[in-house]
Amino acid sequence: MYLQKLLVKMTIAKIFIIISVLINFLSTVLMLNRIEPFYTYYYPFAWWTYIFFIDGINNLLKKNSLIINRTKEFIVMIPVSTFTWLIFELFNLRINNWSYHGMPVNRIFLYCCLFISFGTVLPGIYETKEFISNIITKIKEIKNERKIYVQKINNRFLPALFL
Repeated sequence: MYLQKLLVKMTIAKIFIIISVLINFLSTVLMLNRIEPFYTYYYPFAWWTYIFFIDGINNLLKKNSLIINRTKEFIVMIPVSTFTWLIFELFNLRINNWSYHGMPVNRIFLYCCLFISFGTVLPGIYETKEFISNIITKIKEIKNERKIYVQKINNRFLPALFL
């Protein structure tokens, strides 16, 4: 049963990766050709595909990822991310360091767009941190496997040098 669940989750990870790459590629091509809504709203397409792509990679590397294995945590992270970014927006009202152009006039649509866009901040950071951690772990595993392999070779051939 455990193995079956693991295989299903690995399949989901591969689906995440493939679909994310396809959607990202398509949305990028459409954005570059100035086709709506990709031209105006490219940011969410780019970031959400990145988040799902990197989650799939993390799942394949570690067999554990935010979206596939800890879905509730991911869902809670989205509004927390939006709220966190809104704090930066409050600071920006004072310092006026950045601005947005081409924002929707309809307030409800605007707030939905902001929620979808700002909801990517913490998941993007978290998934990237997990990815870097997983890569470092894999590098250490490879180094340890190399050391063990070299030790085995030394243990087999080093005594022969003294014969």
